[in-house]
Amino acid sequence: RFLQLTKEMKGKKRIYFSFYDNELKDPYFLEKANLFAETNLSADSITQLIQKALNYFSIQPSRIRIFVQKK
Repeated sequence: RFLQLTKEMKGKKRIYFSFYDNELKDPYFLEKANLFAETNLSADSITQLIQKALNYFSIQPSRIRIFVQKK
């Protein structure tokens, strides 16, 4: 189901997942999924992607916690 979700998660002008690293600005290889994810995203974009993923997998946002580490 994750691969199906990655096909649906697109911006207006950008894609966030691809099988080809040259289609992304700053790709990161996800070994288990055998595809690349865009890492050059704003905090708002990341938040929206997380919300879409939670919705897609029917996970209530109150059931998760996200911790951010300061640099």
